[in-house]
Amino acid sequence: MTRGSPGLAALAAAVLAIAATARAGEPSGREVRCLGLVAFTEAAVDGPPGMAAVIRVVRNRVADPRFPEDACAAVAQVAQFQPVAQSAVLRRVVRDPEGYDIPRAVGARSPHARRLLLEALRLAREPLRSPDPTRGALYFVNPDLMDAGRCPWFAALRRTARIGGHVFLAEHRPGEARGGPALDCAAAGAGRPAARTGRSVVAATDGP
Repeated sequence: MTRGSPGLAALAAAVLAIAATARAGEPSGREVRCLGLVAFTEAAVDGPPGMAAVIRVVRNRVADPRFPEDACAAVAQVAQFQPVAQSAVLRRVVRDPEGYDIPRAVGARSPHARRLLLEALRLAREPLRSPDPTRGALYFVNPDLMDAGRCPWFAALRRTARIGGHVFLAEHRPGEARGGPALDCAAAGAGRPAARTGRSVVAATDGP
């Protein structure tokens, strides 16, 4: 016997419950909503590991003085997270996450999508744990779907992990020896037409 799938009303109630129960060391309720939103829209296709990695990148940014210290502000930065950058609705949501119905905003209509969104919100609520699956990443990109013109900027970074379809990256540490490029730019964007189905093309930053 299978369990019933969460309806939109139940999912909306769960979103509110998850967001309202933050404890010390956890993101605030509004940040949970922003983190869950960006994780779901960027990496639902990669399941919980991919969504957790996206959340960790945002939280790594929040801990870095070069980025906003609030998760919603970090997600709302211009041209940083492709689904948000390309959607006027999502840009409004991350500025006022408690004023919108997150399941409707992200289009979580099917039972499978609703379950993934609930998991993204659960992951967003968790306190930081070690080890970091992204190994300190501040950026990530899907090489198959990226804009090949931006590849050289990403390729000059340090590759820290690959989780699902995304490669995670960070700047080189001071004095660190640089190896080969982090990405194969000759193959970048090979699957780019698939971006029209809704998968992200560049996830995290467009570079300078």
